[in-house]
Order: sequence, then structure tokens, then C-alpha cells
Amino acid sequence: MNIWEKLTDTSGIVNINKEFEKRYFGTFLEWTKTSGEIVYTYIYDKEETTYHFRLKEGTIVKFDICEDNPILNTINLKKGFYSTHDDKIYYISQIPKRQWKRSLYIDNYKTNNFFDYFVFLEHFSNKRTMFFSFLENKPIDIVNTKIFKTCLDKNFTIINTNFLLTKSICSPEGFSLFYHKYLLGNFNAEGNIFVLKDSPFIQEFIEESSKWCFSFSIRHSLE
Repeated sequence: MNIWEKLTDTSGIVNINKEFEKRYFGTFLEWTKTSGEIVYTYIYDKEETTYHFRLKEGTIVKFDICEDNPILNTINLKKGFYSTHDDKIYYISQIPKRQWKRSLYIDNYKTNNFFDYFVFLEHFSNKRTMFFSFLENKPIDIVNTKIFKTCLDKNFTIINTNFLLTKSICSPEGFSLFYHKYLLGNFNAEGNIFVLKDSPFIQEFIEESSKWCFSFSIRHSLE
């Protein structure tokens, strides 16, 4: 659905632009090109009724939204884990500071402290570049033992926005599994034994791990 269909006041060009600016200026949107390719854009400037959209690589496209009628749709980020192309990891949650914004708006998101050895949003010099990376994050389609190799190479593997694998925080070897900000348990170095902590999110772990394409035994922590 094009975002124009969601505007409540379409009684004239002036009102359309006024409402568009209030809802979407400063946000990220999906733009469907005439070729059918979908790309992410960021609205960063305007000249009268012409809006400037920046693409990830820095290319600028300009639209008069009433005359050009580009196909634009809203996007958002789910709460959870994300990474950038320089292998930094972030935990993102929403703060509805600008409740009238209808698409991804940087100021509506924050990070929660996770581990000291991760880099957080407040320390990132270019938030727009970071959010372009976040939008390209995809969950792992087939979760197999490759997640452990990736974790050794990068110190972490984001399985999806809900589940994060890191090098063990409890021992020199092995891996730790988190559900959002909560430690679920630890895999041994081989990845074939999982020590499950007492957690209110055991059911979420069971449902998620039932989709994984490798076998491991579960032991319960004595802590």
C-alpha cells in the first residue's frame, strides 16, 4: 500500500504536503522504482514541494510527491538485536518520542546497555548509515552448526532479532545464548550440549530451537 492512501487530509496540494511532512520528513521509507526494485531511502531535505531522498550509497533523488507520485511505503525495526557491516552489535528498542511519525524515525529508537565489549548507538558517528545497515539485517534461514563458526569469527551470531549467540560469558570456551537481554544458557565448545538456565523464557527457547538443523542435548543448570 502506498503511503498516500494513509493520509487523512487530501483536500489539496498544500494540505497533502503539510501532512506528508509531519508524518514522514526525517524518516526512512521503502521506494519502489519503476523497474520494480525496492530500495531504502531517507528524507532529509526539501525545496518548496520537492523532497530530497538519500539512498544508502549517497545518491540523491528528488520527488514532488503530488506530481511524481512515487511508490513509497513505511518501514520499522522490531525490538531486538542488529549489527552493522563493520561487525558491531546493537540492541534496539523503541521510544515513541515523535508519535505522529509513521515510518522509521531515528529519534524514536534507543539502545539498552548490553555488554561493555559491544559498541552502542550513542557512540556511533553516523546514525543514518547505521540504520541503513539495520534495515538490511535478515534472520538466518537455516540455523545449523555454522552459527558457531560465525560466532568465533565475529564474537557473535545474530540468529534473528530475538536470539543472539555470543562467545561464552561464563567460561573461556563455549557460547552463550540470549533471548533479548536475558541469558538463556550456554553451549559447550562443540555446540552439542546446552546448559539451560532457569528462565521465564524457556518456552521461547524450545519453540525457536525446534527449528534448528542440528542436534544437541539439554542439561539444566544447577545454579
